[in-house]
Amino acid sequence: VDSDFYVQPQVVSECMDILASGYDAVVVHNAPIVRGALSRIRKFEVDMYKYSLDHSAARFVRRSLFFMVGGCTEAITAGEDYDSQNKSVRARARIGFCVSETVHLDEPSSLSLVLVKFFRYGQDFPKYRAANPEYRAVQLAFLRQDYFRHRTQFAKHPVLGLGLALYHLSKYVAGAVGYATARLRRNAV
Repeated sequence: VDSDFYVQPQVVSECMDILASGYDAVVVHNAPIVRGALSRIRKFEVDMYKYSLDHSAARFVRRSLFFMVGGCTEAITAGEDYDSQNKSVRARARIGFCVSETVHLDEPSSLSLVLVKFFRYGQDFPKYRAANPEYRAVQLAFLRQDYFRHRTQFAKHPVLGLGLALYHLSKYVAGAVGYATARLRRNAV
């Protein structure tokens, strides 16, 4: 986990029990702490991914699996968690889900911070894309299957749903600008 996460006390023991039951890795859901409108939108989004292998990543992994798949790809800094997850799926690892969660304590408090973050992710995107061509259509889709699975949440919370659509659009535009900027720089060299 990153340094800005709080790990609930029961996470490790729950993950150990899941591994002991025959799994190779465990997805531990990362829930954003709610401190304002933007983090409420993020929580609305992220909670839809709790039991999804498409938009979650195993963070508790057997050592043998970690080394078998080549560990983490250090060159990938945007989507590195997806990349690690994808390598485990390719290796046909048995992946379970933890009920307990980690809490992200440092959710961006302003849209400008999100835009800067996704601009940088866009610059780094070619590395992820090259390593994961078969997954990017699902993992980076604007309209995600998890949204359709949780469509009743959009009906119950239309303001959050609209906020999520605008938030996503902003992220994708920032990422596209970052991607285009990186490509222009590479072509100029």
